[in-house]
Amino acid sequence: MDINGKILKLERYILSLEKRILELENRGNNELFWFDETSGLYWELKQNPENLCNFLEAENYIKNLNSNKFGGFDDWRIPVRQELETIFDLEKKEEPYIKSELIKNIPSGAKPIFWSSTEDKERRTLKWVAYFHHGYGDFKYRSHNYFIMAVRKNNG
Repeated sequence: MDINGKILKLERYILSLEKRILELENRGNNELFWFDETSGLYWELKQNPENLCNFLEAENYIKNLNSNKFGGFDDWRIPVRQELETIFDLEKKEEPYIKSELIKNIPSGAKPIFWSSTEDKERRTLKWVAYFHHGYGDFKYRSHNYFIMAVRKNNG
């Protein structure tokens, strides 16, 4: 490998280290997101849970998070069904059946129903949503209004 190849390899390594340092620094930042060590996912924490939105509005919300580099990252997305299922806490005695670290994402008095990006294979106008007040999910029309909670993978 010539000197330019070695320099390029070293620059890439430094960039990956800088990104990892940022992730580790932010891991304890309980103001913006929560890191679920079990799944390796970062979940957005809301300061003021927003209003309900349809699926198109949810997609726009995610675009806005990424364009503003929420928490220092630009790879936030709408979770898939399997990711939302990892934050159900069915051992709780009362609703909402969501991991306690994410309770602040639920507006007071609201039914905690959250969008996923998982589409029904037969009816493409439907997306899976998680019912955290019941502990299960179902497919619903994209035009309906539910809450959105962004997620990103731990890329470290």
